[in-house]
Amino acid sequence: MNPNPNPSSNPKPNPNVIRKEKEKEKKKTAWTDLEAKILAEHFVYVFRHPSVGNDQSHTSFWGEVRRQYNSIVPVKRRPDQISGKWSKMQRDVKIWIGIYNKYERMWESGCNNDDIMSAARMAFKAQTKGRHFAFEDAWRVLRNCPKFLEGESISSSNK
Repeated sequence: MNPNPNPSSNPKPNPNVIRKEKEKEKKKTAWTDLEAKILAEHFVYVFRHPSVGNDQSHTSFWGEVRRQYNSIVPVKRRPDQISGKWSKMQRDVKIWIGIYNKYERMWESGCNNDDIMSAARMAFKAQTKGRHFAFEDAWRVLRNCPKFLEGESISSSNK
């Protein structure tokens, strides 16, 4: 027996309420510099880990990076948030490494690392149509990882 025989008493869900709930679920929370650095650290850890390493499927690799990342940050990230941030970060870090390495090779007597960083920041901004390099802490983690040793020029990067 139907506990509610009157179908009109079961209102249909309001589409606006459903839409707002879905938007709330996918609400964007801005990434902090520390979170980007933590993502870079866990990428390097999983990449270099002898029993995990890069000899696994893409899904397994990134699942482990995400699991490690989410185990220590207050804002838990979904796979699409991790991959979206990683994509932007990887692109910019590779461009930055190419620029930084160029200026480091041109290092003259009397120049210090602050001079190189300043010149590299200006060059990055010029090559990326006014964007500033937002991943310096992550770069410091990634710069010695084999995947990032060479860097990338703006013309060969994935835009």
